[in-house]
Order: sequence, then structure tokens, then C-alpha cells
Amino acid sequence: MYRQLLPIIACLYLWTTLSVDSTSDAESRIVGGNNATFYVCSHTVAIRQVNRDFLCNGVLISSRDVLTAASCVSNVRNESDLVVVAGTIGNSVTAPGAIPLSVSKLWSTTSNPSRTGDIALLRLNATLITGGAPWISVVELGTRAPTVNQSCSLCGWGSGTISGPPALILQTININVQSNTSPNCTRAAGGTALPANAICAGDPFQAGRGACTHDVGAPLMCNGALHGVLTVTGGCGGLHEVSVFADTAAHLAWIRNRTQTEVVVVPPNKPGGGGSGGNGPGGSAQASVQLGMMVIAVVTAFVLR
Repeated sequence: MYRQLLPIIACLYLWTTLSVDSTSDAESRIVGGNNATFYVCSHTVAIRQVNRDFLCNGVLISSRDVLTAASCVSNVRNESDLVVVAGTIGNSVTAPGAIPLSVSKLWSTTSNPSRTGDIALLRLNATLITGGAPWISVVELGTRAPTVNQSCSLCGWGSGTISGPPALILQTININVQSNTSPNCTRAAGGTALPANAICAGDPFQAGRGACTHDVGAPLMCNGALHGVLTVTGGCGGLHEVSVFADTAAHLAWIRNRTQTEVVVVPPNKPGGGGSGGNGPGGSAQASVQLGMMVIAVVTAFVLR
């Protein structure tokens, strides 16, 4: 009698594999990106206003310092109004694994930030322990601008549409560095030439891929090092649309003068498992497949006993 259950078990197996795969491919995509894992984007943090909404993205450059776009915090009156959320792929203080941290100091490269090359630095009230926690890591700072056509990764809680809310799960995608003098980059900068402290990146000839609303401050990682933070999102993956980043290498002296510590550290761990650049399903989906197959194996063993 138990053997009659074998077709049901086979159907359950197919449903498990196919439904999880379709979820990771469709629901996880935000303008061509994929759900990030705790490990791949462990340097990315959410910056929020206390008891209020998601504000922007940031990146850990030391155990106490977060880098972001100056425009992200230009309207913040006091650093005590900010909270940084680390250790999670969600963007809220109640997300699984979230570590909310208050901000004790806020610096900006300018009092009137441009939409291209200006950055801000946030000093946390507490020191994060990064050594034994692979879901929290600090980045290595690049010392020179990336080359044109170089592939870099982006992690952010950007929305899927211009007017959409922030993503509930951190997204990651690979984009290519563009020439600052290209017409697409000039248009992204508001019709003016990009300054020397800016980087242009995106996939202008491939629609449906790129940064979007709420991605401001997101880190641009090239060859395992930080090279920029997003300042201009562009047209949310539209054809001929690109994004503009503040070049962090151009601000190295400014950053080091304020951190007063060595911020160039070992880059984050990069174990395999998907989500490494926006081309594979996230680790959570793969874990679900494995769990489903384990359950099916146990049930099958019991039936055939």
C-alpha cells in the first residue's frame, strides 16, 4: 500500500525543485538583480532615520566607520537622527540578524553636495566585531579608479520601479564601468561633464539591468575592493541609462584623516553559493532545495521500509 505513495513523492520532489527555482528567478529580481546572501554583500548596511523610514545604503570601511553618498544625509540635522543596520539582508531594525547601531559623528565632503562625486562618513557609537562573523565584514579601499569595461558588483535595497518602495531583501548585480565622456554618462550627470572624482557604470545597451530608486549610497565593488558609492541612480535599468558613483579613491586622504585608523583591510569572505554577482540564485533558495530534498528522502525511506 505504501508503494502507491511513490507517485505523490515524485510530484512533491518536482514541485520543490521547480517552485524554489522559479522564486529565485522571478521574485528576487530587482531591475535585473538577484537576492543577495549574508556572505556576498556582508559589507553593505542600511541607513535609516530613527523610528522612521529607510534612507539609503552604506558600506563598512572599518569596524566603526560607514561610507555613503553625501546627498543621502544632506538633510539630516543631527547624527543622532540616524541608525545603521548591519548583519542582515533585510533593511529594518527588526530583520533577522539585524544589529542596529547609533551614529556618533557625521562628516561630509561638502555642505552643498553634488549629485556626482561627494561622499559622507558616519562614525558608529559601537565597534562591530567582524572577525568571526562572515555576515559582517569591512571592505578594502581601492587606490585608483577602475578601468573602462571592467565588471564590478553593486549591492543595494533599490526598488524595481522609479516610484517603488525599497526592496525587502538586499539585491546584487554586476555592471560594467563606462567612459566618463560617453553621452550616456553625460546625460546621467544632468548634461554636464562628469568630474574627476566620479565613476560612470551600468549596462546602457541592455535594458532591464541597473540601479534604481533607493540604491543611493550603494557600494561599487571591483576586484574585491571598494571603488565607489552610488550618487545618481539613472533610469532604473532603462535602455541607454547608466549610474554615477563618487570615486572613493579620489577621497582616500579625506577618509583616512577622519577615521584615524587603518581602513584598508582584508576584503570580505566570498564563499561559493550563488549571489556572487547577480547571475545565480541566492544561497537561501539553494538551502531550501536541499532541505526539501532531505525531507523527501526521509519520507521515502520510511515508506519503503
